[in-house]
Amino acid sequence: MSIIIFLSSQASIYLSIYLSIYLFIYLSICLSFCYQEIKRDILRHEQQTKQERSPGLQKAIRLLNEKERTEYQQQKHGSSWGLGFKRKRRSAPNSRQATESHERRNSTSGSSHGRNRRTLFRRKRRNCARYEMYVDFNAIGWSGWIISPKGYNAYHCSGPCPFPLGQSHRPTNHATVQSIVHALRAGKNVLTPCCVPDKLYSISLLYFDDQENVILKLYEDMVAASCGCH
Repeated sequence: MSIIIFLSSQASIYLSIYLSIYLFIYLSICLSFCYQEIKRDILRHEQQTKQERSPGLQKAIRLLNEKERTEYQQQKHGSSWGLGFKRKRRSAPNSRQATESHERRNSTSGSSHGRNRRTLFRRKRRNCARYEMYVDFNAIGWSGWIISPKGYNAYHCSGPCPFPLGQSHRPTNHATVQSIVHALRAGKNVLTPCCVPDKLYSISLLYFDDQENVILKLYEDMVAASCGCH
């Protein structure tokens, strides 16, 4: 009787061991299958994200580098100003089409050439630049205490900061990032950088103080020396 009890206990032990091993193998297979499914989902998501990402985003981010921004400005005449859109190549016309097109261009070259030059001139003037601003001390009511000079050219900055910002606009890194965010509409209520003085000069003023003493003093940041997008 004791032998039967011993054998039954041994059988139950072996059975529990076999069940544990089987359960472990089953769970391992399930976990491996789940891991492969998750990995495939991640890869599909990454591929979808790369396809949806704007092709001009990498180009815009590279503009943060001063060297690459300069190279981009040098190559801008060979590509469009859009976010990654390339200029389409036109097929070569045949001789008849080329002749007719050449005649039409010759007939309108005079007016279109002048119009294009005026448009280019206005476009350049619209960008951020420094303009004259003469300050007449008599006109603003300061002639009663300022002896000399009677006025001076303070200059002022005006014009938009177009995307992408080149080195001619003297942008800060923050202005470059803000320009990218505005162009890609990646943030709410994000405007373009502002055209402001980035370098200022000082001038000397000869004036009367409260005790009617004549004072010569150097006033800093009175003249806009250059403008930039900030």
